[in-house]
Amino acid sequence: VGMGKLSEGDLKVAVLKQERAKETKLGDILLQTGLVKTEDIKEACKYQAAEEIYDSFNWKAGKFQFLEGANAGPAGGPGPFAEFFFGVTDIVMEAARRSDGFNLNLQKIGAVEEFYVRKAGTAATTETVGRPASLLHGMLDGTMDVKQVFEEFFLSPFDTSQAFVTLIDQGLIQTMGAAELRAAAAP
Repeated sequence: VGMGKLSEGDLKVAVLKQERAKETKLGDILLQTGLVKTEDIKEACKYQAAEEIYDSFNWKAGKFQFLEGANAGPAGGPGPFAEFFFGVTDIVMEAARRSDGFNLNLQKIGAVEEFYVRKAGTAATTETVGRPASLLHGMLDGTMDVKQVFEEFFLSPFDTSQAFVTLIDQGLIQTMGAAELRAAAAP
């Protein structure tokens, strides 16, 4: 969904099909329906794998190490992400950049309890703000606080924070004031 290859509704239908055919992978169902191509599945898997790696740099405790050439799966053969290559130096540098950037983005976004809403009369198209910010703009209707948005959005926390900052910097969203919050909470 975050890549723009299918809608949220398409994904829900595919997940329902997967629940009935438990042995079939979600990606295979999406391929069968023609909603995505093999390259799209590979791109999404690489994105997910990279995000898991970057996320590990934010662990407060734990041990991990990178082993050159180590890519074995549970049965000793190639692991599920064997075809993806991630250079160790590139990963470490990107993780550091994201850590710094994420913290700066969170400062700009503010408290996770804040509610954001689209400013009246604003539009955020893929052409003007990019796909992630455009999708996020559509979600920000004042019904979810920042924490919920981070949990519900289809991209990583870092990419979600980048989309938030894009919308804030372009003046397309604002936090809800006390009067707006009271009005929204009224029966």
